[in-house]
Amino acid sequence: MNKNGITAVVVIAVLIVAAVAGWQVLKDGGGEGDDSYQIKVGAASSLRYALEDLKPYYEGETGNTLEFSMLSSGTIVNSILGDEGMYDVFISADKANMDKVIGATESGGGKFTNGSVDMLTNSLSIVVNKQAMGKYGWTESTFTDFSHLTDTVTGADKAVIALGNASVPAGEYARYYLKESSLYDTLSNNGKIDLVETYSKVSDVTAAVSAGSADIAFVFTSDAMTITDTTEIVRGLSWDETGNIIYPGCVINNGNGVHDAAEGFLEWLRTSAKAREVFEQYGFGQA
Repeated sequence: MNKNGITAVVVIAVLIVAAVAGWQVLKDGGGEGDDSYQIKVGAASSLRYALEDLKPYYEGETGNTLEFSMLSSGTIVNSILGDEGMYDVFISADKANMDKVIGATESGGGKFTNGSVDMLTNSLSIVVNKQAMGKYGWTESTFTDFSHLTDTVTGADKAVIALGNASVPAGEYARYYLKESSLYDTLSNNGKIDLVETYSKVSDVTAAVSAGSADIAFVFTSDAMTITDTTEIVRGLSWDETGNIIYPGCVINNGNGVHDAAEGFLEWLRTSAKAREVFEQYGFGQA
């Protein structure tokens, strides 16, 4: 082989090694000089459909990738504070759970976050399974004050009302409304009502009323809008009745090099025209 041939072989070998090394860096999540990041997002389960719809748009624009954990806000907070799960971004369905993270940050010297920003608004709706509506002869007026709800529940039947548990903001907003309206004790102690408050995510409450294992459910309007084939929204509750429903977001201080990209993702959600369009499609407003 002549000198030129040897040089060509060497060049090709070097290029192959460089290509393999570059692929390995990308496979391992990026390295120095690589501008793409994997962002781990812990988000309230009520954001599932909107965020999944937005994922390809964000990833296409930025080259970053998103990994979602859609759980109740309270569950995510426990994971963050207990160091059991590492998130780069946390989006809560209420300020109460975000305040727990902010409070722990202030006492822990900035361990978790540098603060939060209000991102979205939502509302609470009373949703009824359509078969139950027909079976009991309920109308929207039945749920104005619930006073005649059980008049139509006869025999051994019980009307099942589903709420999220204490870790689920939608459940807490519902309990606030029921207690402020003096309905909570009435419904809890009524022999014709089974008030089930054990659901660990608002999406589980939504699934229950959609499938008919619950007759009535208190869910975010954004969730109610995804199950219109089997359910009917009989009443939307105002913030005067539930308290202000605001979704704050924050970046978690993990020291893993993703902080700036995570901040960019939150900013994209707040300012992107596509994000605004998709959020509005699912019933969210801009905070």
